[in-house]
Amino acid sequence: MDINRPICHEAGHVVAALHLGFRVERIDVHQGMPRSLIAMDCTREMMVVLASGIAAEQLVLGDYDVEGSTDDQKKISECGGGAIENYLVEACDIIRSNECCARRLRERLTRRWIESQAESEASSNFHADSGSLTFNLMSREDIEAIWAEAVLGRSAPIDPTARSSKWPD
Repeated sequence: MDINRPICHEAGHVVAALHLGFRVERIDVHQGMPRSLIAMDCTREMMVVLASGIAAEQLVLGDYDVEGSTDDQKKISECGGGAIENYLVEACDIIRSNECCARRLRERLTRRWIESQAESEASSNFHADSGSLTFNLMSREDIEAIWAEAVLGRSAPIDPTARSSKWPD
């Protein structure tokens, strides 16, 4: 499986969420795909965060996976928003302005994905065909450290009192 696109997509969500002041709980792998768990409510900013996955794909890879964006579009529609493309310009601006953080996230997520799969294979708990494998890829503390390092120029976590409404699964 080529992990570049899904990792790029999730890094886009995370960077936009942090930029807009949302709290990112973690990035994990569920059913073989990375996903970011972000505390969000139904706002225009949330819709921009959801569009930031495809924005990152477009900026880094030259295009985005339309089929892969259906879940994000569904969440936007459930909150009364329009087409995901309506939020794409703003999302691209956020990704561009935080390119250093997005790049660091992609690099570290890729490395951790590979390490996690190698560890799982070594312990005989990994089944390449298993859709039920779930594991933590990056904690909130690790994400906040990357953000602080790349964007804020320091090695301290961001404000823990950031928005805290949970996005329903």
